[in-house]
Amino acid sequence: MTTNAESQKQLGAILSSVSENLRVAVQKIENYREHQCLIEERLESFTQENREITDRLQKAEQCKERYRDERNKLMKEKFAKEIKERSDIQTEQKLRQDYNDLKMLYDAKEKEWEQNIKDSERSFHEFKRNQKQKLNEYVEKLKKQDGQTIQLQKTIEQNNCDIRKLRKQLEESKRQPSTTSDDTEPRVIGHKLTDNNPNIADLSDRDRPTKLAEKFAELYDNQWHDAFEELQKSFSSDEQIIEILLEILMDIYDFCKRRAREQLDDLQRVLLCSKSVERTQTSCPENVIKQLKDCRKTTSSMSFRSVYEVISSCYN
Repeated sequence: MTTNAESQKQLGAILSSVSENLRVAVQKIENYREHQCLIEERLESFTQENREITDRLQKAEQCKERYRDERNKLMKEKFAKEIKERSDIQTEQKLRQDYNDLKMLYDAKEKEWEQNIKDSERSFHEFKRNQKQKLNEYVEKLKKQDGQTIQLQKTIEQNNCDIRKLRKQLEESKRQPSTTSDDTEPRVIGHKLTDNNPNIADLSDRDRPTKLAEKFAELYDNQWHDAFEELQKSFSSDEQIIEILLEILMDIYDFCKRRAREQLDDLQRVLLCSKSVERTQTSCPENVIKQLKDCRKTTSSMSFRSVYEVISSCYN
């Protein structure tokens, strides 16, 4: 009965871990939605500013044309009236001189106004280009966040399904009497749930997915850059260097993957006292295979040197 209670406690702990992961995922979705609303508001604001600037430029162009027509009309009327009223040649020359001065002043102002219009148009086009670039960036962010939201929703649905299965199995284990098979069943369920499931983290595992991601980041920051600089002495193309390093990395990955599969087959063959272990034949139970994998993880620090020497010999 005590063993059954411990198994139920273990399942309860796994349920708590899954529920916490669900809560974090839901919080992320809420944050993405708030960010999406903020981006949409900014897009609407940018669109309104574009419309206002366009209206101002149109009004400025209309004012320019109206000002030019009125000024020409007034100047013509003024000088025509003065020339008609004054017959004196000197006065006429003076008027003509004043007209030319005013015309020069008007032409200068007109050039200045045209330059201001061009500067405004150039600034507007620059602003419009920047806003379009920002708009594209926001659209890309929205697409990316939509993809992340869909992925999170799928993860939540999968976790909800796992929780329902666990609760059902937990209720069944509570209703069943305490026997050896009842003690084994929850453990098998726990192994099935945690084995190769990145959504449920085993905090005692030093090689869980998050830790492996950190190690790959350190590999890129240190050994990858050192090897890249060393290869630059022999190769001039960065793409060629990256292809070489990537090929080495993938070769090591394929070797380790193949060796791990062979090692697991060897362990099952020894346990079953069999000459071979095929998928179509009887193999070890899943809880035993999970224990073999855990044992392999525990001894990885001791077998690392041998694997390193085998791989190094391939490149020497």
